[in-house]
Amino acid sequence: MTGAELAAPATASPATAPAAPASDPLIRPRVGRAPCRAEAAWERFVARAAGGDVVQTGAWGRSKDAMGFAAAIAVSHGPDGRIEGGGLIVAREVALLGGRLPLATVGYVARGPLVTSDDPAAIDRVLDTLEASARRLGVGHLIIQPPAGAAPLDARLEARGYDAGATAVAPTCTLLIDLAPDLDDLFAAMSSSQRRNLRKAKKLGVQVRRATTEDLPAFQALHAATAARQGFTPLSLAYLEAQWQALRPLGAVEIFLASAPEAPERPIAGALVTAYAGTVTDKIPGWNGEAPALQPSIACLWEAIAWAKAEGFRHFDLGGIPRPAGRALLAGERDKEASGERNPAAFKARFGGSVVMLPEARQRTFNPLFRPAVRFAWQNLAQNPRLKSFVNGLRNG
Repeated sequence: MTGAELAAPATASPATAPAAPASDPLIRPRVGRAPCRAEAAWERFVARAAGGDVVQTGAWGRSKDAMGFAAAIAVSHGPDGRIEGGGLIVAREVALLGGRLPLATVGYVARGPLVTSDDPAAIDRVLDTLEASARRLGVGHLIIQPPAGAAPLDARLEARGYDAGATAVAPTCTLLIDLAPDLDDLFAAMSSSQRRNLRKAKKLGVQVRRATTEDLPAFQALHAATAARQGFTPLSLAYLEAQWQALRPLGAVEIFLASAPEAPERPIAGALVTAYAGTVTDKIPGWNGEAPALQPSIACLWEAIAWAKAEGFRHFDLGGIPRPAGRALLAGERDKEASGERNPAAFKARFGGSVVMLPEARQRTFNPLFRPAVRFAWQNLAQNPRLKSFVNGLRNG
């Protein structure tokens, strides 16, 4: 599927997506296995659904399967037999002693489940199917982070006992650039410093190209260097390869690499983006710290924005910023600490775009005997670095 096809407006509502022919609501996307008819119907549904995102596709599930996660799509059908909602569940066993002492299986649904109706009864049917499917995967604790604009779904989660305050499994705030204006207007919407830096990069001859499969090790090294500077755990080369192999057939992933003019074959910065349903999203950064005067990261991201515009996408998502930074930007605060100008959020904010607040994660332990203890532990350890590291490992392996 081309970028233009992914960007094309929906021609039918999600409710008109054909029903899956199988009665089993659980679909297991697996590496090396072609999508079945039920999965193909789900893919059409996600592409048209409000809030539909690449992280809800079977291809995304296939990338998780390659990394040893249990990934399954729970599909709920309405009284008329058509898809009325569902979500991709990703699960992993939690164990101690190097995996020799299994404790529980934790699952999550990022930017889902997707639903076609605000009717509480319809939402409950979707959640019933989702929870039953999670239990079939052995999940004992489920984290759900709804898609954008899903207030009725969030209300039903609260009513069903899902606690707020779960560690996020997707961004809770982002900056969204509308790609409708022409490229000159998008350039003018950036901060003056960002425009100056981009002009400098072009003047000094920074070269930006799109990556191939052979470039994945070089990009992972750039990403690992960024992680070391910023203090987070980098994604492994195996994970990046699995994601690339799963999403590339859809045309849903690109990597932009920047090089100095004297060594065009050796990238010094990069950006991995996903491209799905009209939106290109900045996902993974990389810069080895070399040649800061060349502004290679700015050149990469601008090239990605220009590519998204040329391919007919409607929006460019800058990939998430902290909620406090988003609130500060919405309030018009210019204080550097408040607006995040001393952290990576500022880099994104200088590209322009509108602040979008996204739903936060909720969680529920299925066994009522364990629920109070898990709730107490999570409430008291929500900001604990080890807990955040655990959830990050649940998401990324």
